[in-house]
Amino acid sequence: MKNFFLVSLLFITFLISGCILKTAIQTNQQQSTNQSKNWQTFSDPIVGFILKYPANVELKDINDLLQDNNLTITVSSNKIELLDSPLGFNKETALKDREALSKGEYGYRWVDLPIEDSMSVVKIGNKYGKSFTVFGRFEVCDVTFERRLVFYNNDYQIVITLRGAKDGIISSMPEYFDFDEDNCFDIMVWNRKEDEQIQNKFYQTLLNNNSLPAAQEWFDTFDEIIKTIEIY
Repeated sequence: MKNFFLVSLLFITFLISGCILKTAIQTNQQQSTNQSKNWQTFSDPIVGFILKYPANVELKDINDLLQDNNLTITVSSNKIELLDSPLGFNKETALKDREALSKGEYGYRWVDLPIEDSMSVVKIGNKYGKSFTVFGRFEVCDVTFERRLVFYNNDYQIVITLRGAKDGIISSMPEYFDFDEDNCFDIMVWNRKEDEQIQNKFYQTLLNNNSLPAAQEWFDTFDEIIKTIEIY
């Protein structure tokens, strides 16, 4: 009799556990579906690609250089033959880059001013793009949080940029930043006085998923957006 009750108890426990697991899976699937419904779609039929981005990411014009306290995405598409901008965004470099990427190679290493460890080749359908992260340009006071993807289609160069919420990232991880009263007045900048490799260390923290939500959300959202790109 004791064995019968024991077997019955185990059976009931197994049945309940199965129901709980099934409910959890259904809940996760429902959440995933709801999240995908909240994503916005950007389409460029002339260049030939589409991408999706979360509802909490604001689509901005590429010429809006002000980094605010929201996640923002910019999409720039330019004819290769018309490219004539600094930092490697010119026709000659683009042609070499396109050729390298067609072979799955990164190409010219210093398009823009990327963190070296962040430079990678990304598969997009049957094509390749180059991905990198920028934490600042030109002068000591500049702090930016940008993840960028460059790829080519139909003789166009496409640049996708996801900017992080600057103030939120800095305030959540202040150990990487400091004031530089001599050069930057009352704004916080990268703490190079303590560590020349501070930007590289910050990037590795993000890469290892060890940063706080304000920074990690920006970093991870970029990867999720890139997965949605379709080229035609």
